[in-house]
Amino acid sequence: MISKAAMRQAESLCRRKQQIFARIVRKCMAYVRVSESILGPLATQMDADELFLMLVRAELDHPAEEDSAQHGHAAWNFA
Repeated sequence: MISKAAMRQAESLCRRKQQIFARIVRKCMAYVRVSESILGPLATQMDADELFLMLVRAELDHPAEEDSAQHGHAAWNFA
């Protein structure tokens, strides 16, 4: 589970980039769940928050106009 502090930080990042928070969060939470299903549970809450925020930043750094395959690959490079 992602902490409330990490969620607030993600919301702030989305606001700064003028992106829709709910869409970004859903996508990044899905990435975290997939990562945990493949690699097992994350060791600490801090690890989960760090992974989540890295994924949020990756989503925000790559505009939706980019090729979706390239975009997805870039997001997973951070994980």
